[in-house]
Amino acid sequence: MPDKGELEYDAEEQALVDTYHLTEDQIRWRRYKIVEVEQLRLDGSSRSLFAQEYPEDDESCFLVSGDMYYDVIRLNELERQCHRPIDMVLGAKIWNHPEKDVKYYCGIDPGLGKVSHSVAQIWHFYFDKDGKEHAIHDATLGGLIPPERMAPMVAALCKYYNQALACPEVNIDSFIKMLSYGPKPYYNVYLRRDIVSGRIGREYGWYTNIRTKRFMLEEIARMLPLMETHDHDVVSQMRNIRYDSVREQAFSIGADDYHDATGLAIVCRESIPVRKGFVGSSGYNW
Repeated sequence: MPDKGELEYDAEEQALVDTYHLTEDQIRWRRYKIVEVEQLRLDGSSRSLFAQEYPEDDESCFLVSGDMYYDVIRLNELERQCHRPIDMVLGAKIWNHPEKDVKYYCGIDPGLGKVSHSVAQIWHFYFDKDGKEHAIHDATLGGLIPPERMAPMVAALCKYYNQALACPEVNIDSFIKMLSYGPKPYYNVYLRRDIVSGRIGREYGWYTNIRTKRFMLEEIARMLPLMETHDHDVVSQMRNIRYDSVREQAFSIGADDYHDATGLAIVCRESIPVRKGFVGSSGYNW
């Protein structure tokens, strides 16, 4: 990321600026130290050493960073493929414009628009001649956007991408209400499957708990070899996911809103529309 002129912050840097009011010179110093530390190892895992040497919040002061959850070599490959978007549409960064008859999915991690970012990502999936599934990242809408502004922006982006299936995380009720029940409701929204009956329910969004989060991480890892994304924020936050081999659990050492938006699109990708406003489940029950 170039340092000449006005800096373009990634999601993690923007959160630091918003929370601790860091200056551009401080961000430049931070980038320099990260690069300096990463020179110590060739596999990229030394990114964790920066967090250990220079903890940036109260939580990370007490975290011992574990091994990266995702394959480091693959993350390095994805990082080299990152580039600026080819266009901006409806406030979103566009890498691929919509194509006719392609089914798109919109993973959404809503935020309050104060510290954490609200993020929506457009993805599509296809099988090659060998039966292998590919995941293609087409667009990203992200920033410090409050729910009441984010909902209509997401609806517009989903409509632009062939009425994409909106897959929001259930973490902010006001966003779900604005998206599904607002003045101009968007109807193609993911609905969960009832755990007892197995029938499609009437509750919107992906509910995250320990069990479903583990499933999400496993699905991202499974899709990673054939994933295509040019968004630096996605790859950067994938490096934040670490694995504690003692506790046998994954955890994040930093921001993960762009990462989770990716996961939401992936776990909801098998949803099958039944009728307007009533769609299927990803096939994973809880």
